[in-house]
Amino acid sequence: MAVTQIADLVVKAEFSARVQVLSTTKSALFQSGIIANDPTIAALARSEGATFTLPYWNDVDGSSAVGSDDPNTTLTPGNITQGSETAIKLFRSKAWSAMDITKSILAGDDPLERVANLIAGWWSRDMQTILINSLTGIFASGGALVATHVHDVTGASTALSADVILDGKQKLGDAADDLTAIAMHSAKYTALQKALLIDYIGAEGDIRFPTFLGYRVIVDDSCPVNSGNYTTYLFGPGSVAYGEGMPKVPMAYTRNELAGNGAGQETLVNRREFILHPRGLRWTSDTMAGSSPTNAELATAANWEQAWADKAIKLVKILSK
Repeated sequence: MAVTQIADLVVKAEFSARVQVLSTTKSALFQSGIIANDPTIAALARSEGATFTLPYWNDVDGSSAVGSDDPNTTLTPGNITQGSETAIKLFRSKAWSAMDITKSILAGDDPLERVANLIAGWWSRDMQTILINSLTGIFASGGALVATHVHDVTGASTALSADVILDGKQKLGDAADDLTAIAMHSAKYTALQKALLIDYIGAEGDIRFPTFLGYRVIVDDSCPVNSGNYTTYLFGPGSVAYGEGMPKVPMAYTRNELAGNGAGQETLVNRREFILHPRGLRWTSDTMAGSSPTNAELATAANWEQAWADKAIKLVKILSK
């Protein structure tokens, strides 16, 4: 068990204040519009159970009939059918602990107060990791979308470029216009900047954001890199559904008065229950050992299967050098 001890702290008289080292990891994937905070999903996340059926209506199909003056010919009506996705509720928790004596050494600077101010940012990054693992699972070899939504040019040692991205979006055919955002590793973003292919939207003085071929660019180093092969994602708006649940006790403090030979120890526990579900997929639980999936289980292809039609799933993976 990791505990903040005196040895972990910067204790120097010349320091008038201690600087908290902030994480440089960005959570742009979670903060972007690709994830929709869905009230229906949130209601499910707050309800009993761990897996939930998300019904949807299939599109209507078929051809029109040619009119006739024969009274004996009749029009055969078609029908509309329903299908369903399956989403899994995620139960996650995190705890931080500190010895009471550290607060005295720090002249009242309480480590757990620092932690409390950083929890929101930490969860944002952790949930982003969860999403990346889910995407890894649905796009994995043998996975639900590998044949229909993955554009792989690594065999030709081709770098990410406008041509590669355009070929990737073509995986959705005439539904490709529904893709609005692209998430890429910073190394690929820098390469595109050098090629003068990144544009910026926003007036002088306003918040400006990068675009590439009209796609909103999300720069995120959690996009996987394996053996020099970079993963880039194309998303449509709301292609991932999100809903926050409510644990019985979301946050708690516990004390161990005997720890530190009686000096005392305090622990902060934070719990979350939520659904973070790629739309158009069905969670199968085939290789899930516990009541809620681990990151490794989210990244396992056997736990996902396709629910929606190909063009309705607004997700594309591009593999390039």
